[in-house]
Amino acid sequence: MHPRHRVAVWTALIGALAVAVAPALAPARTVHGPGPGGAIWPAAVVVALCAFAPGLLAALALRSRRASLGAGLLAGSGAVAVGLTVLDVQLLVGPIDANRLELLRPLTAAHLSPGPGAVVVLVGHLLAVAAGLVALSAARRLDDQPMPDREPDGEEGRAVGAQLGSAAVLAVSVAAAVAVVGLFGAALTSSDPVVLTHSVVDAPYPVAFGTVAVVAGLLLVVAMALVTCSRWTSAGALTGAGLGVLQLSGGRLTAGLGAGDRIGVSAATVWSTVAAVALVVIGLAIPVVADLRDRAVPAPVRAGNGQAPSIGRAHRVAGLCGLVTAVVAVVGAVLPVLRVSAGLPEPRIYATRVELAAGVLLAIVAVWLLLSEYAVRVRPVLAVVWTVPLLGATAVLESVVFASDVPGVGLGPGAFAAGLVVIGAVTTGVAAGMAGAAERSEIDTSVDPEVDRPGAVVTGIGAAAAVVSLVLPLYTAPDVGGRSFAAAWIGHLPWGWDVWGQVVTAVAIAGAALVAARARPARGAALSAGCTIAVIGYLATGPLTWARVPDHRVGPAMFVGALAVVGLGAGAVMAGRRAARGQ
Repeated sequence: MHPRHRVAVWTALIGALAVAVAPALAPARTVHGPGPGGAIWPAAVVVALCAFAPGLLAALALRSRRASLGAGLLAGSGAVAVGLTVLDVQLLVGPIDANRLELLRPLTAAHLSPGPGAVVVLVGHLLAVAAGLVALSAARRLDDQPMPDREPDGEEGRAVGAQLGSAAVLAVSVAAAVAVVGLFGAALTSSDPVVLTHSVVDAPYPVAFGTVAVVAGLLLVVAMALVTCSRWTSAGALTGAGLGVLQLSGGRLTAGLGAGDRIGVSAATVWSTVAAVALVVIGLAIPVVADLRDRAVPAPVRAGNGQAPSIGRAHRVAGLCGLVTAVVAVVGAVLPVLRVSAGLPEPRIYATRVELAAGVLLAIVAVWLLLSEYAVRVRPVLAVVWTVPLLGATAVLESVVFASDVPGVGLGPGAFAAGLVVIGAVTTGVAAGMAGAAERSEIDTSVDPEVDRPGAVVTGIGAAAAVVSLVLPLYTAPDVGGRSFAAAWIGHLPWGWDVWGQVVTAVAIAGAALVAARARPARGAALSAGCTIAVIGYLATGPLTWARVPDHRVGPAMFVGALAVVGLGAGAVMAGRRAARGQ
């Protein structure tokens, strides 16, 4: 056992102790009037147990000489703890809006200032992050890596997703998707005028960004758990991430059940808790399931058949997800988005034009994944293009939010279809990523591909320009209703659905461009091409929607986006030429 493993375990346990004692250390104080109520202790106990579990299980794993299991546990929980740390920041800037009933229960609207408990819980989650990093470092030094690499247990170099089979991979994907959707909903229901609940879209920024970071950490761990060749690392990582999510959602669930008549549990919290428990159970079962499949399928059969059947199924799943999402987008774009009372003019939702065009684009790309001879080439494109219907659907939802506040205006079927498009687009992206993981198991990863530095620089410039473009307005107007107007951009506070759609797209393009710069030429070319198409789709939303304001002017996003298209397109061409030369 490497000494760093011990350091990681003790760091995780000390961090868990800090999280456990924080409710008793005055997380918030008030200068005037009665102070906040104490923690809801059943919720505090649940949070403490979930915080201690990764460190304790990692200690047991190390005693059993399963260093990879211990490293995976701490790495998985540490990835989720990054988001929990950001959530803790709300305790420092505005405890009354944190909705952390496992720490304190606000009783009045009096201003609350952070107490020592807020700092202690923040330090506890930071220590969980540090424990994960130390565990990863120790695992790399021992060549016991939670990455697609060597595995000392003789697992034939196959990705865990292939070892488990499509049914188990589908179960993991569904559980992760349900957890993500649940985390984005309101944490609690409340009729208490002091405790106000919000979904991620209209939550305070530390809460919103913290939730997004939790989701990003969870999805990253799930993807790596299915790609790695070590079933013990995969089991640990998935279990640790599930415990991290359970620390958040399970605490909310217990707090809602014990808070009294005016505060209750939201459906989103129930579903995220169920999904977190499912991830923990599946994670613990991975070694057993993989062993059973190894006994059921003889090694020569596995070696002879390879991964082709599972790769084909993964491609078909991704393609079908894309096609279903595309159909919903097209149908939803032509259905009435809003229902208005008789005598009221029906509002025009220009964003439905984007949704319609994005649905057609997604269908054109997704259908190729149903054709086995083209699926491998087109799959990287789909891994980015799913963001275009997301942009259209989130823009529709933002228009619905504004219009539905008008008396006599209700939701039409198009509004519900836009919500389904958001879920379908994200599911398509996840399915395309899973298909990519299955493809990787058929690639010789013993030698890293040579990085083309000029191509990487060009692609990087294009990706940076794309990110900047996506956070700037596509068009402006000098005077709309007596004030200046700008299309959706990060300066609109609080962020609406449309801005969140652009931020998610920016993150997806940046991540895809980073992978493309280090990928094999053919896949790098396809990823860069997908990024180029996604940026063009974003820029097209300007001409499709700027008729809603008179005297519009082209915004800065158009010019920066044009540079992004040139850079990403040039990167795709350069990678394509390398692929044609067989480099």
